[in-house]
Amino acid sequence: MRRSKTTRSHVLARLGVVAAAVVAAVVPATSASAAGCAFNVTPHPDSEGTPFDQLDGIDALTATNIWAVGLSNAGDDPLVEHWNGHKWSIVHAPTKGAGAELYDVAAISATNAWAVGYYSPPGAHVRTLVEHWNGKQWSIFPSPNPVAGSDNFLKGVAAVSATNVWAVGANGRPGTKAIIEHWDGHHWLSVPGAVLPNGGDLEDVSAISKTNVVAVGHEGVVGTTTPLVERFDGQSWSKDAVPAVQSGADLAGVSTPSATAQWAAGSEGGAAAIQTFTMRNTGSGWQVVASPNSSATLINQFNDVSAVSATNAWAVGERETSGFVRRTVIAHFTGGQWSVVTSPNLGSGNNRLYGVATPTGTNVWGVGIASHPIGSTGLIVHGC
Repeated sequence: MRRSKTTRSHVLARLGVVAAAVVAAVVPATSASAAGCAFNVTPHPDSEGTPFDQLDGIDALTATNIWAVGLSNAGDDPLVEHWNGHKWSIVHAPTKGAGAELYDVAAISATNAWAVGYYSPPGAHVRTLVEHWNGKQWSIFPSPNPVAGSDNFLKGVAAVSATNVWAVGANGRPGTKAIIEHWDGHHWLSVPGAVLPNGGDLEDVSAISKTNVVAVGHEGVVGTTTPLVERFDGQSWSKDAVPAVQSGADLAGVSTPSATAQWAAGSEGGAAAIQTFTMRNTGSGWQVVASPNSSATLINQFNDVSAVSATNAWAVGERETSGFVRRTVIAHFTGGQWSVVTSPNLGSGNNRLYGVATPTGTNVWGVGIASHPIGSTGLIVHGC
C-alpha cells in the first residue's frame, strides 16, 4: 500500500510543513543498517514517448504479485504497473479526464484490488477517482465528492475484506477538509470523520480489523499543523490522542500489522528545516520515536512506512543535499532504533521515494520518482 502517500503536485513533491516539533537524531545519510542488506534500482517500463512518470503508492499481495500506481504523461494519465515475480509491466488504467493520478493501491486477492486518486474534468473541480482490478482489467467505479464547491482527492486506501474497504483524502494538496469513503460491497459512500474544528487532511489509512481502522494526516492549516490520527471502532471515527508536539508535524503514512504494532511516519518542522517524524503505538497509546536525519539544517522527510511488527519497520522518503537536490532515503527500525540504509538514485537530479511495501521483513520494495533533464521516470527500488 502506498503508505503515502503524501500530498504531491504532478511531478514535484510537497516541501512539507514548517515550525518545530520533537528534534530527531542526526545520523549520516549513508550509514548501514541490517548486515548484508542492499538496495538496487529495479528495471521497469516507462510510458510511451518522453516519459513524465511518477509512482506514488505500492502494495504487495505476495512476493510475486505487487501493484504500483502513480501518473504518466506529466499527470495527464494514471499509471499502473505490476510485478509478477520476474518483471514489471504496465497495465492499462482508464481515466475520466486530463490531470489524473492514482495515489494508492490495496490488493485483496489476485482478482480484487482497488486504487484511488483524482482526475480533473475540463473547467471543473478535481474529482475523486476510484479504480478496481477484477483479475482481467482495471475499471472506474463511481465515488462520492463530499466537499461541495471544492476539489476532492483520495490519497490512501486499505481493505479489511472484499466488502469492507476504506479510502481517505481531503479537498486539496494539502487539504483543509478531510474526506473518508467506504466500500460496502455495492457502493462507495461518504462517511463522516472526527470533528476537526481547525480543519485537516487525511493522507493514508491502514486496517487492523473491521472494528479497528487507522487513518493519519494532519490537523490545522499549513504552518500550524499537528499530527492527526483518526480511528474507526466499528461504529464511528474519532481522534486518537497523540503526543503534544510543536506545530508543523504531518503524518504521511501509516502501517498497522496488528493492534500492538502500529506505526506512523511523516515530517515535522524543525527549527532550521523539515525533519523526519515517526510515532508508534504498541497498544497503550502513541509515542514519538526518534528518527534519523542527514542534517539538522536541510530537509529530511518520510513519505511512507511499512511495518512487519512493532520492532521491525521500514520508512522511505527523501533528503536534501547541500546543493538542494533531493535524494532517496530508506530507514529500518530494528534493535530498538531507526537507522538509515544506503539507497540508490538514478542520475544527478531529484530522486524521491513515496511508497514502501514489505512482503516479508527481508523483501522490501520502494517506489517514487527520478527526475531527468527532460521529464522523469517512476523509480522502483528493491532490497534485503
